[in-house]
Amino acid sequence: MYNCRLKKPSCGYVFRHLQRRHITVYAAYAKEKESSKKLINKDSEGSQPPLTGFLSNSQTHADGSRSGYVRTHPRQVMLSNSIVDNLIIGCNLPVSIVDNPKFRQCLSDFDSKFVMPCCQTVSYTMIPKRCDSRKATLVAFLAGKSNVALTADAWTDRRSHAFLGVTVHTFDDGDPQSRLIAFRAFPGSHTGMRIAEELESVIEEFDIQGKVRYIVTDNASNMKKALDIMFYDLADTDNSQTVGGDCIDDPTLWEDIDGLQESLAAVGGRRLPCFVHSLQLVVRDGLASLSFARAALGKVSKLANLVHQSPLFRSSFEEQFDTTSSIPETNATRWNSVWMQLVVVTKLDSQKLQDLLESTAHENLVFSMKDIQILKEVVDILTLFAELTDLCQGQKTTAVSCVVSCHWSSS
Repeated sequence: MYNCRLKKPSCGYVFRHLQRRHITVYAAYAKEKESSKKLINKDSEGSQPPLTGFLSNSQTHADGSRSGYVRTHPRQVMLSNSIVDNLIIGCNLPVSIVDNPKFRQCLSDFDSKFVMPCCQTVSYTMIPKRCDSRKATLVAFLAGKSNVALTADAWTDRRSHAFLGVTVHTFDDGDPQSRLIAFRAFPGSHTGMRIAEELESVIEEFDIQGKVRYIVTDNASNMKKALDIMFYDLADTDNSQTVGGDCIDDPTLWEDIDGLQESLAAVGGRRLPCFVHSLQLVVRDGLASLSFARAALGKVSKLANLVHQSPLFRSSFEEQFDTTSSIPETNATRWNSVWMQLVVVTKLDSQKLQDLLESTAHENLVFSMKDIQILKEVVDILTLFAELTDLCQGQKTTAVSCVVSCHWSSS
């Protein structure tokens, strides 16, 4: 322990501590220091190696040999980069894994000379360098493009943390290319003005002003307002919004900022509503209006809840059918999850399902022949919409050309 009278340990104290407690390290340091003195006497340009070089990155024996790689060793660099690129980024493992004793032991078993980088080094040095490198590459890539499109979406996760994501789309020698250019925390109110400011910030950051031809968003009112602010001259005509009216949160904005219309007009793009999201709203409203099928749909929903929330019923369900069978849960933002749920229920053996419900005291969920017939008709109707949904949400292919044909076949 330090002497309580010393506020700061002196250099001599550090050397005495090394001499008594870290004999091998100090011996190697003294040997290297002595050799450095000889070099200095021979060549005045020589320099004494820092003491930290012996304490930071490798263990040193009395004979001067090291049991670990130095930071610049090719294998040390390769393994460190592989952990970050392939495990943390590629496999979505937490950064804290590099401080896990078992993981460190595993890497030591693979290569005893490898020195694991600490969590702070990975978080504040290695990953930021990769982000800067990827961003520079993407900016250079977009600099050679004259036309791009964006998709933007704001959402809140299960812990009520809000985010805004922006993806850029363009063509490279005829091949469609998509890149995520922004994934930002978005606290506070999701007003149209704030979304517009954030989108303009992303566009400026990647230097694509004047290149954005379309921005695809959902049909939320705040997204419509945001794009009305950015592309006021091409605002949607079906929402009865005019410049200086309800399309912005502060109607006096247009009067306070000189030349705003000219600067916004230079952006030169327009909003394109997401077709799949529009289809989601149409089918959701259609299902809500099916009064004749409401009772049967309610039974399906309650049956799915039992499978996923009651361990006793789940075990009985798997005994009656098999362990791989299950009824999928629904997602409020994915209408076709309802369709997949109905498909599974209609394919179950109706007699086995009835016996299961009666034996578990859930007679109120027994499906009659009329219920089964109604559900099959609903499945048949929704099958076409499910195919359109799958067709128009491709990630590797251009799907906007399918929208016209989908409208035509639906009409």
